[in-house]
Amino acid sequence: MARKNKTDEVIKEFVYDTFSHDKTVERYTDDTIKIGLWESEKEMIKKHFKVSDSILDLGCGTGRTTFGLHQMGYKNVIGVDLIPSMVENAIKNNRAFGSDISFEVGDAMNLRFENEQFDACLFSFNGIMQIPLQKNRIIAMKEIHRVLKKGGIFLFTTHDREINEEWFPFWEDEKNKWEKGEQDPRLFEFGDRIVEEKYRLVYLHFPNQKEMKEAMKESGFHLIETIPSTDVAKEPEHILERISPCRFWVFRK
Repeated sequence: MARKNKTDEVIKEFVYDTFSHDKTVERYTDDTIKIGLWESEKEMIKKHFKVSDSILDLGCGTGRTTFGLHQMGYKNVIGVDLIPSMVENAIKNNRAFGSDISFEVGDAMNLRFENEQFDACLFSFNGIMQIPLQKNRIIAMKEIHRVLKKGGIFLFTTHDREINEEWFPFWEDEKNKWEKGEQDPRLFEFGDRIVEEKYRLVYLHFPNQKEMKEAMKESGFHLIETIPSTDVAKEPEHILERISPCRFWVFRK
């Protein structure tokens, strides 16, 4: 892993503040109990994961996807999240789901696991895009590549700033701001956004497909499939109230 500098520490502090808030943890816990896996996630998991796979669920939060995997029959799963309070609540949720899944605190950019330990890795809900800076996202991808076995699958989602025509004027305006040096000073790269919610600020990077394919190549993966979530499955209303359309990516080591 690359040596940390002051910018990296500021980045990590921002992510901690975003996801450690009590209301954020409460919201994620509510999603874990009431929502579980999206229909599109279920379809992609069934298509690309084997029931016998050992699976690393990165950015697991309070266990929404981890418990969902377990309920689908994937029993060899471990959940990892950067935020201790998220992990504490995930462990508590084992009781509600009648399971004994292992959860632990960990950093996607510096995983504690041995080389080639897992058959598959899931990084859901655009989680990898909440790691600021492309260089850091690539570090995380390289770590995921390292802990996957040969032929291992990495399944994750991102937004795609070139797919939703409704947002084209916004991104054109952002591009002009960056060219003039008038962008939000809190942002690191073009494609970044700071989303302001009632009680927190959320950092999220909106890539295009070119960015993702470059990151894939640099981290050593091969592309198996990429598809908009809306082309995978129709989501029920209670899920659509919580999420926005995104793009699935399937990489293979």
